[in-house]
Amino acid sequence: MKQSETLVQIAKWYFLDGLSQADIARRIHKSRSMVSKMITEARNQKIVDIRISLPLSRNSELEQGLIQHCSLADARVVESLESADLNLTVLAKAGAECLAESLRENLTVGMAWSRTIREVVKQLEPMNLRDVTVVQLSGAASLDDPAANGSEIIQHFGEKIGASERYFPAPLVVRKPEVAESLLSEPVVRQSIELARSCDLAVVGIGAIDPTVNSLLQAKLIDRRTLDQFIREGSVGDILAHQLDRDGEMLNLDFNRRVIGMDIAALRNIPRVVAVAAGEKKVDAIRAAIAGCYVNVLVTDSATAELLLGRSPAGTDCPDRP
Repeated sequence: MKQSETLVQIAKWYFLDGLSQADIARRIHKSRSMVSKMITEARNQKIVDIRISLPLSRNSELEQGLIQHCSLADARVVESLESADLNLTVLAKAGAECLAESLRENLTVGMAWSRTIREVVKQLEPMNLRDVTVVQLSGAASLDDPAANGSEIIQHFGEKIGASERYFPAPLVVRKPEVAESLLSEPVVRQSIELARSCDLAVVGIGAIDPTVNSLLQAKLIDRRTLDQFIREGSVGDILAHQLDRDGEMLNLDFNRRVIGMDIAALRNIPRVVAVAAGEKKVDAIRAAIAGCYVNVLVTDSATAELLLGRSPAGTDCPDRP
């Protein structure tokens, strides 16, 4: 028997049939330590693909509450888990299911960068769709951190569904507003923005202002002094890096004029904008994104939904989308 066939047989006995390493060792006349090494080798060679499936538990009452209270087109609410890592996993899984239900052929999909969106793409089951284009909505936040590099997320998503990929040829933030103005006038950048504005579907994250979870601070695009300035000026969070006040209005900040990407007002003209976000520290930012009519589909967890429903209505005067 070839070595690869032996590894497959041992993997089957161990992972599917439930035999112990000692049982397998007796069958093949090898030591238990040798069997352990062969099991490890089977995993290293990708013969074994271990997946842990977390069942989604959705709260339909909270979903309907958010739809009515926040004037959303749709909402997905998963029951909160105590483990932060597991909570992110189920949130991303719910986001992936929501995204999959929204996908179809002949579609242009806009994708933002965030650690949550990266997890959503990981959870997305492979599909084979024709004539789908995935577009990067803004520049790259970091070349070193894959979660903050929008192009890495775009590439992975394109591979998952067989979509063509269009990257944004610029950084997310530049040093001066005049540099941003010059860069935004470049034909290749203008073309990227126009394509982003033409999306049928967009998937975005929502950033919290809290320094312990602020993605811009973690990506080293701003320092703590700048973040404190945002807070003094009334920022409660961001969408596509643009700082928002409690009513969802973009703040008159020098930083907002240095962000490179699609203007957030254009999100209001995209038929379906899905935001995947959760956590007490993001509640005010989520509410602002809804109040500003930037998103019309929310994927969140039950603890966050309850906090959102405990506050005044948001997004009730949003105009109809195309």
